Amino acid sequence: SNYVLEYEIANCEEAVIIVDRWYASTCAYTVAYRDDESSKRVMPITDMSNDIFKWPNDMRLRPNILLVLQIDPVVRQKRVEDRAGTGGGASRFNPWDDRLAKDPALGCRILQALNRIEGPREVLSINANLSIDEVLEQARKIVKPAVEKFHRPLTIVVVGTHASGKSTIGTELAKRLGCQFDRELGEIERDANSLVAGGHLHGNGSSTGFDETNGGRDWDDFLHKKECQRDSKCNATRVVETWHIGNAAWYQFRQQQSSMENIDLDRYENSISKHLDSSRVIVVQLTLSSHSVMVRRRENDGRNKDRLPMEDDDKECQELYAALQHDMDILLKNVVEALSLPFLRIHNDNDGEEAINRILCEILSFVEKYKHS
Repeated sequence: SNYVLEYEIANCEEAVIIVDRWYASTCAYTVAYRDDESSKRVMPITDMSNDIFKWPNDMRLRPNILLVLQIDPVVRQKRVEDRAGTGGGASRFNPWDDRLAKDPALGCRILQALNRIEGPREVLSINANLSIDEVLEQARKIVKPAVEKFHRPLTIVVVGTHASGKSTIGTELAKRLGCQFDRELGEIERDANSLVAGGHLHGNGSSTGFDETNGGRDWDDFLHKKECQRDSKCNATRVVETWHIGNAAWYQFRQQQSSMENIDLDRYENSISKHLDSSRVIVVQLTLSSHSVMVRRRENDGRNKDRLPMEDDDKECQELYAALQHDMDILLKNVVEALSLPFLRIHNDNDGEEAINRILCEILSFVEKYKHS
């Protein structure tokens, strides 16, 4: 029956679904119940292995919230007796009222088991000793923020090293989703007419406008502030290129190149965390197998050279590959784990329409899976 219910939920068109019991109850009632013959050798709930309480791996759907109605044995017993007195007692389909009446400890064991369930995003308790209206009010206060969070807009972040396909994939992804595409902010803000070879090492890539003596920190401070301002104006689903994650990788790269100390990466994670208050975030990383792919794409598409002039393509592409892919892997791991962000890494060495469509299909499938998480 649990798998039938999962199928029905998966095919339900409603955005928010509330169900009674489901697998959590099946598990808790099964491990808590003891018949007369086994009552003397039953294992305490607290001594059971965590594996017993884990949601089945082959059950794909899991609750966002599991509400456990906590009730005192005396209150529960009175409700069972009152229900039996009005003809609502046990039947051949529901023997639990009789079982609870015969074994007062059973209810406590069930509650202990429910509180150990692993799989739902949150397991929260409600005081069920109160009146129906009071219990409902507790539930409403818990569920309402989750529902509001569910309906927040979505920010899909596309990150990757230079020439990894962020602009191409990001633009087409936004078209297919019917949402806006926010280009890399650094590319928007810099003066494209004054870019110089190697300028990316010290700031905005141009020969004027920002102090070069501090590893481009003034430029990175400026970009961080502008990115936060753009976040604050976001009230709809969007695809954004580079964003705080990519900006952090660039900032770290420039600071290391200039042998600067006191590299502050916390501000980027804090900005992402703040944005999560108003938007859900999915991160997609486009990776390359080596810097030679970057060199090839620069040779085949002059726009990459225009965006990022270099003095020595091979040497500087190697440096960027190390900084914007390898070091970004570490940044991503820390941020994704700390903030529990849905994360997809896709290899993007191949060129052409077929390769682009394959990647877009993979991203769209991932977004569909996690867009309501």
